[in-house]
Amino acid sequence: MLGSWDDSEKNVHRVPPIRPATRSCRDRRACDDGGFQGSRDGSRLTSQIPLGDARSILRSRGQIRGAIDPPTSRWSCDRLFGLLTIASCGVTSTSVLSKRKGVDFGPHQIGLGVNKRRRSGDVAWNVDPAWEAVLLDEGGLRWQQWARDGSIRVIKDGPHRTVYRIDLPQISFFLKHYRCAAMSRAGRHLIRPSASRREFQRAHDLVRRRIPTVRPVAVGEQYRHGLVHDSFFISDEVADSVPLDEFAAAVLPRLAEGRRHTVRRHACVELAALCARMHTAGVVHDDFHAGNILIRVDPSDDTVRLTLIDLPGVRCHRRLSRNQSFRSLIMLGSGLLSQANRSERWRFWCAYLERRAELTIADPRAMAAKLDALALARSRRVVRSRDRRALRTNRDYFGIVRSAYAGHAVRGLSERQLSELIDDPEALLRRYVVRPAKLTHRTVVVRAAVEVNGQQQPIAWKRFREKNGWKSLLARLRPSRARRERAPQAIESV
Repeated sequence: MLGSWDDSEKNVHRVPPIRPATRSCRDRRACDDGGFQGSRDGSRLTSQIPLGDARSILRSRGQIRGAIDPPTSRWSCDRLFGLLTIASCGVTSTSVLSKRKGVDFGPHQIGLGVNKRRRSGDVAWNVDPAWEAVLLDEGGLRWQQWARDGSIRVIKDGPHRTVYRIDLPQISFFLKHYRCAAMSRAGRHLIRPSASRREFQRAHDLVRRRIPTVRPVAVGEQYRHGLVHDSFFISDEVADSVPLDEFAAAVLPRLAEGRRHTVRRHACVELAALCARMHTAGVVHDDFHAGNILIRVDPSDDTVRLTLIDLPGVRCHRRLSRNQSFRSLIMLGSGLLSQANRSERWRFWCAYLERRAELTIADPRAMAAKLDALALARSRRVVRSRDRRALRTNRDYFGIVRSAYAGHAVRGLSERQLSELIDDPEALLRRYVVRPAKLTHRTVVVRAAVEVNGQQQPIAWKRFREKNGWKSLLARLRPSRARRERAPQAIESV
């Protein structure tokens, strides 16, 4: 578990959330050194006061000046006591109450030591002092050195985000690069933090709520014309772990039968425990699916440990209601219906209800069947929405445009293969013309084979041809037949 926690800490998720400062807080005077520190432009409240002394401190004059208003204010005494509740557990809680002026935005410090601010060129970094020598040098991030050593590997690549894995001799970690080229998108950072800053803060929030997640070590924001554009989030590696969906599809089938059943049973119970802890702590993940959960199996006793990742969409509230909890379970279950059988889903449901004793379910079996039906309906909606993404560049598909052709393919097909098909689209037709499936004056379909994900896969190669000049003219004004069929491997003439 990240951070250090005292055994006396109870129900930390019930602490009222600390809201940002309102306009009336900007002109407050600086505080004394009696436990709170503040400034005019970027007020930072740092609480290290024992909870037992809170009331006497509030009653005493001169100890807190200008830090709080009377109880009628937005920053009221009950919220101050919520802040002191965290501090009483031996954890320093820092809430940044900042007018966005310059780049001096400090992180939330929840016992992780990320407290050093450093400016390298146009990028401002918050970095854990223990990691500073590993990540940064005089010129900023040690990117060129890592590239020369061949330590960088691309894990995910998209138009707005790229995830890298950096393997150094002594340590491994992940770097997320969020791109923000458009000025309109950069303008959003005037009213909300960047994606990296949100993920950095959410990681600390989850640690405070005892939800297993990645350890954040650094966050960087690139400033141009006073606005945050690109941002970077660096987190420590979760050793010997893989995403849950990849584990279920590729790792589990290779295990021995007896061990496979044991691991599946442990994974069901641990996943239910993770969901119950999240919902009890008030954690909502906007993209809660198996790909955002890492699983690690202990080879000695086959116990399972789960870790929540991809945190920009995480929101923290009070304990989730019944309907909120069920919506989260439906989101998770829609991606696991094909991986978990009926008995495993029932085991998950029983383990979840056992940890959520406050939920009263009259008929658990009927409710489980209803959740399965809703999860199935949601999975079908997701598949239909992904069909509309086939002609875009994302994690499932990519495209290449040439002067005369545009090609779109699934990610399993390499860019080299797609480029060869674009340069000579008749190659497969000539090679497999002896294996026709359909031959007409407008359409030719042959049975072919291409390498997808390193394995030869049978495919159907279909060529469309317009039968007259009128149809050819209409093809310039509407999508081609290949594009209308949404065939992701299709190549069309442009």
